[in-house]
Amino acid sequence: MTKSKNIIILNSPKDLPNWKFTVQTALQAKSLWDVVAGQAVPPSTSVKAVKALEAKQQQAMNVIVECIGENQLAHIRNLPCNPRLAFNRLVEANSDHGIDAISNLWDTFHTPRLTSNSTMADHVGAFRDVADHLEHEFNDKPSNAQFISALLHSLPPTDKWQQFCHTMSSDMLNDDWEHVIQHCLSEFAQQVHDEKQGVDPAVKKEPQDPDDYLDKKLVESSDTLLTDIASVIARHAQKIPP
Repeated sequence: MTKSKNIIILNSPKDLPNWKFTVQTALQAKSLWDVVAGQAVPPSTSVKAVKALEAKQQQAMNVIVECIGENQLAHIRNLPCNPRLAFNRLVEANSDHGIDAISNLWDTFHTPRLTSNSTMADHVGAFRDVADHLEHEFNDKPSNAQFISALLHSLPPTDKWQQFCHTMSSDMLNDDWEHVIQHCLSEFAQQVHDEKQGVDPAVKKEPQDPDDYLDKKLVESSDTLLTDIASVIARHAQKIPP
């Protein structure tokens, strides 16, 4: 925040409350606030009156431009010489419901990462909360594709999670965020269970071929049977006199 002749220079939303007060004071001191507040009397048809109002508008516009940072010029550069419109646009752009607020909220939507200190339920809840704010406060609800993309990109870069993301990308229902959320919750629960059981989540057990299983059992049964026959023969051999 910087000051020029006791006027706050508007550079970011945090300057807005003090900027509004000081710029209004500066305009009132020059009898220009009425054209910003919309209190100026519409000019008569006389050329003199019209030119007088236009001169006041130009002076008020100059005061406003002198009281904002260079980064704020983009908000009003393409507007006509209308100090009321310029003032309201700057207030809107730097308020809690302005352009910067929407941009910051979208940044928040794309930056969360699932950490070892959070649960999947809490992680998904954070995404839902930001999505609700975008929808209800700015009428800018994320699409299913945006929600799913942000959620999958927020998962840890482990082999198991990368395999999960690859599986979800080929899922026929992967455009339904509720479907993806349920799979994320299930996968998280499975990985937590595997860790508690001491199972390496990166190692996946391969399914056993049924024929291999039967062959193994037949071999085990044959070995057991031969062992039993040998034992019986040995016992009978001990009973036969020499």
